[in-house]
Amino acid sequence: MRQNVAESEGDADSPWFRGEGVATLSDRQLRRYVAAADRLLVADLKHTADEQRKRHVAKRRVLFARAMKDGDLRTALAVLQDEAQLLGLYPNREDAVMRELARLREEMDELDARDAREAAEARTANANKG
Repeated sequence: MRQNVAESEGDADSPWFRGEGVATLSDRQLRRYVAAADRLLVADLKHTADEQRKRHVAKRRVLFARAMKDGDLRTALAVLQDEAQLLGLYPNREDAVMRELARLREEMDELDARDAREAAEARTANANKG
């Protein structure tokens, strides 16, 4: 990146152009520019993805209306199922498995903690007897 910018700073048509007497960009400033550009790209991609999702939902609704108009219930149902999947209305099997795994890990941690407490209480009781 540094080399590319350094080569472009002398080109008046370059966005990196630095006029006479203007200091070159520091590595730190370049990193800030790159980070800012990355943030803009992520925001743009998110916006683009949202727009694409809306377009796809609209297309499915048109297909659903056509299928219903033609009395094609099988196609209408398939379109509804596809739209529901696109909108994330169906539970994701992997997410359900991960939630169950997290629940079981918490339960195991609680059992381990209880066992440790009971063992400590038993040691204390044995120490007090002797």
